Amino acid sequence: MKPKNELFMDAIEWLIDNGLAENQGDIAVKAGLGPNLISRIKNGHVKSVSDDAVRALCSRFKELNIEYLRGKSDCISRQQLSDMKADKAIREAQQLLDANPPHEPRQHSAMDDSFMLEKQFQKVYDGIAGRHIEELKDRIEEQKQTIASQRDTIEYLKRENESLRQQLSKYQTDEILSHHPFPMGVAEKDQIQPNI
Repeated sequence: MKPKNELFMDAIEWLIDNGLAENQGDIAVKAGLGPNLISRIKNGHVKSVSDDAVRALCSRFKELNIEYLRGKSDCISRQQLSDMKADKAIREAQQLLDANPPHEPRQHSAMDDSFMLEKQFQKVYDGIAGRHIEELKDRIEEQKQTIASQRDTIEYLKRENESLRQQLSKYQTDEILSHHPFPMGVAEKDQIQPNI
């Protein structure tokens, strides 16, 4: 199995070769990756590509198969994966037909062939749909984690914003009071002298 960095770079080259991006910089901007992350990965300065970088790339470029970047699939694109599944379904259907040669007309009919073929296609379809649903569930879970992380950031920024507002208000109040003609605090009548 290829290392994660090599799989990542395969995906970068595939995107450029298939006209989905102009160059590495274009990919970095579109996927929201650091400006020199791809070069650092390419030159071996990154030990292992982070899952966040993989998710960001696949989130922006929906054509990529995230399972390839995780080392769990041989298909770099979703189209290749779909084509491979369709080819497999056709081969299985053909094997089913080959394993059940036509019988004599009295015992076998085109309706039987049609029914068996339909059952085989339904079985293959259910398998593909099930895997697709699982992939979608995984993506939803990843999005939930991203949203939770962003909520924490938003709450932190709200607290910081409120703190800065309070500091600004105090500064403005102090600034106004510094130009007040009389000293602040309790004073005797005859001791009041204007600030000059």
